[in-house]
Amino acid sequence: MSTEEIAKLLTLGIAPCIAIALFVLIRDKNKKQQQALLANSFILGALAMILALLFAKVLNMLYNPKNDTIAGTLLYAFVNVALTEEFAKFFFVRYFSYPKKVFSEPFDGILYCVFVAMGFAALENIMYIFLQPSYYLSVYVGSLRMITAIPLHASVAVIMGYFVGLAKFNHNSKSFLIVGLAAATIMHGIYDYFLFRGYYFLTIAGAIVSLIIGIWISFWAIKHHNSYIHLLPKKQRRKILKEKAKKRMVKKTS
Repeated sequence: MSTEEIAKLLTLGIAPCIAIALFVLIRDKNKKQQQALLANSFILGALAMILALLFAKVLNMLYNPKNDTIAGTLLYAFVNVALTEEFAKFFFVRYFSYPKKVFSEPFDGILYCVFVAMGFAALENIMYIFLQPSYYLSVYVGSLRMITAIPLHASVAVIMGYFVGLAKFNHNSKSFLIVGLAAATIMHGIYDYFLFRGYYFLTIAGAIVSLIIGIWISFWAIKHHNSYIHLLPKKQRRKILKEKAKKRMVKKTS
């Protein structure tokens, strides 16, 4: 494989992930994020992919579900793959991005989850692309993943991020975090189940549906999280509204 072909394959694997991450960043009205933190989140997503592989390897050593049965495929899809991958991504969001002061509004939950997920997807893409025996098969796999696996990772990241954002600014934070992880795992597991059962048409259809759902939720979540005051507890809402009222009074008198 030539250097030019390697460069093209790297671009095929990484460019769609960067494009989705930037799309979500552009949708952020406040744009207060530190660029270094976003870049680090993308890199941590790649580390999450390695962590997920380690989790999966341990689970496979503990038990080996039979993939020729429905129950075995369900167990493998939802636990060995979906849960390990989503937990690995969740781990870095929860313990790296979540505690930062710059995580200052609910929409940041979506933003950082997407950046971590796209870092994860980028490394995963590269792995699958370069494992193929020929350049043309690598292009095929990379192109197929661009319309299936990448939209899936983006969609579940938006869903998880929505609940992570709610958790940051609500007293019942643990419940929201659990719901976010569970929702992402379920959606991911459904996709993987069809993939492992060999329902390729349903896999592509499921990826397209998940992308549409993800985009719809993204715009809905952006609308609600960009005007996030209604998500806060009553005391915090009153405090913010009072501060805004004071600022308006100062502007009128000046």
